[in-house]
Amino acid sequence: MSKSVKRGRPAGGSSEVTHGRIIAAARRIFAERGYAAAQNRAVAELAEVTSSSLYHYFDSKLALYTAVFTDAESVVAARYSEAIKPDATPAKAVGSVLDAARRLHAEDSSIPSFLAGVPIEMRNHPEVSDAIAQCEVKTAAVLIALFERAKERDLLGPDVNAYAMAALLFASTTGVALFAQTPLGFTYEEMIDALQQLVDGTSFS
Repeated sequence: MSKSVKRGRPAGGSSEVTHGRIIAAARRIFAERGYAAAQNRAVAELAEVTSSSLYHYFDSKLALYTAVFTDAESVVAARYSEAIKPDATPAKAVGSVLDAARRLHAEDSSIPSFLAGVPIEMRNHPEVSDAIAQCEVKTAAVLIALFERAKERDLLGPDVNAYAMAALLFASTTGVALFAQTPLGFTYEEMIDALQQLVDGTSFS
């Protein structure tokens, strides 16, 4: 997998601050334009750095995309981990995850929007698929642990697959970000609320 490469500190601001600006800018560009159409020049302009400065941190677009994935996914994992109480019932824990997802989207919609597009980019670009496949997915570990704890406490049915449940929850909280960008008329918050009603069992009379 291509790695980010630091060859020195560009002028203006600390290395860590500049790195963070580049990641945030790249996340927006990738989320809005997709991997193929995104240009490093556009990322540099949005991050307010020169193109040469950008290459001090990332030696290719693939390295940048992979770094954005790792950063975005880690943010989600941290938010979900913080929200989940170890002694909560599965329904309460899932509700806490949905609340965390709702707050995160309100703060920075580019995070779930970017993550929602990753499976599409993996399907369309083998190099992206290979790179992402080598990344640690912390959110998966957090959500799998949620359902495995519930299973150990006999709070899930014997046929419930903890891995599939974790994947479904991750896909739901990120995937609806794609629909929120379409002219279908539904907001991210409305769809997360509908998912919460399904979890609560209040969707049907």
